[in-house]
Amino acid sequence: MFEIIRKIFKIGTVTNLQPLQQASVKYRGKVKVEAGNCTGCGKCIEACPSGAIGSCSSSDKVYLCLTHSKCIFCGACYDACGDNAIQVTNNCYIAVKDKNELVELSPIMLQSNRQVL
Repeated sequence: MFEIIRKIFKIGTVTNLQPLQQASVKYRGKVKVEAGNCTGCGKCIEACPSGAIGSCSSSDKVYLCLTHSKCIFCGACYDACGDNAIQVTNNCYIAVKDKNELVELSPIMLQSNRQVL
């Protein structure tokens, strides 16, 4: 075991930076929510097979909650959304140190006569 530790200190870092600057255009990566376009219809929530999209509310606001750790990057939410509120980017770098950073809350502007998702 001490041989391994000694070898690590002697050689140093051997990993390289990721060679990709950007993934190809066809790559389905991180999902992005344009909150200003969202009407709160809930079609994306129904379409998501992994349950990565949901709604949550505080006392005065309603949020679209997107959990990237559950997302399987299928694009079903994008296909279901008729308001262009959900975009699928080609961002392939979503690694984080804290799992809570993978949860994205986007405030939804509901119409006055519309119920909460």
